Amino acid sequence: MVNKYLPYVLGGIEGHIADISRELCKNPELSVDVLGASPDLNKPRVSKQENLSQNLRWHEVATWKTIANTPIAPHLSQKIIEMSASADIIHMHMPYPYGDYAYLRALAKSDTLKDIPLVVTYHADIVKQKEIKKLYKPVMNKFLSRAHTIIVSSPQLKENSSDLAPFKDKVEVIPFGCDTEFFKQYVVGDKRHEAQAYRAELSMSEHKRPLILFVGRLVYYKGIEVLLKALTQIDADLVIVGKGPLKTSLVQQSLELKLTHRVRFIDQLSQENLAKAYAAADVLCLPSIANSEAFGLVQIETHAAKTPTVASALTTGVSFATKHGVDGLLFEPGNDKELARSLNMLFTHKDLLEKLSEQAFKRAQEVFSFEQMTQKTLEVYKHSIGFFKSHISS
Repeated sequence: MVNKYLPYVLGGIEGHIADISRELCKNPELSVDVLGASPDLNKPRVSKQENLSQNLRWHEVATWKTIANTPIAPHLSQKIIEMSASADIIHMHMPYPYGDYAYLRALAKSDTLKDIPLVVTYHADIVKQKEIKKLYKPVMNKFLSRAHTIIVSSPQLKENSSDLAPFKDKVEVIPFGCDTEFFKQYVVGDKRHEAQAYRAELSMSEHKRPLILFVGRLVYYKGIEVLLKALTQIDADLVIVGKGPLKTSLVQQSLELKLTHRVRFIDQLSQENLAKAYAAADVLCLPSIANSEAFGLVQIETHAAKTPTVASALTTGVSFATKHGVDGLLFEPGNDKELARSLNMLFTHKDLLEKLSEQAFKRAQEVFSFEQMTQKTLEVYKHSIGFFKSHISS
């Protein structure tokens, strides 16, 4: 697998790679090598190779410079060639423009690479860097043309991405998964009392007000400003979990809106405390305002903890992870009044809140488990390898 960074770097794509590589390696007949660039200039944190288990290894190359949040790693092409010598398949994750270029450069140099199928997971369109995207588009199209299968996490991304339109016939939908059994124990398992006790720690009103949870990076496209405006229109507490460049301005906004007695900022939670927070909350809100939010993995984790969501009706996987009227409610992106109405509807109609909670829990088990994600990924691998072998022998 090749990605911009290795999974030790905090991020949604990196978290997914950590999950899928670990789950694949539960099969002793499989081995996975993950390759990424260093987030530190000219200084890889992983020396040559790090063995996480008998069949899972991390490799890292030095970054020369970072341009538009993209690490430029001159040795990436050569490392792809070296690692392909023992590979049956190459699985690359986008968006990483320099990674696409490095692969194509390696392909031009290596005859071996031509006989190894390429699978691509397309996580999201490039939204913000429009000028850079114009320069990158020919490289991206050539790279996607080479892929045997392109994996996306939702039907919405397949249907609505203009960049994928020319390649739609080879796009496969494989929903992201989460550790549903881990979250389940805080709902119906022996740890449910821990979640109940944790709510008392998080709440600012001794259980008198409903509890809203936000989890994510504090960046522009998350739309947290919209959520704070909506909070002025409802009687509820809000816990914001995450770090990012907008924290100072968000704290200032909560002061200006006189919400400090109802808003709590927490930089980070352990996985166990995050699971307890999901289960303790009445609802999780994902108020994202741009298609940079390609999926919102926190939604399915929350559903696995039997808590519904209120999310923006983006044309991405966000509106697949939260299905309106099934496991949550969707509202018009950026519309704080509609968001407030949706939250108020849940808080004043307890029967609806309970119904969505039950359905969210059920759908998470059926659609968004690690097992289904891993099995479908393996099927793509097997099909791609079989296709290449038949064409090489013919």
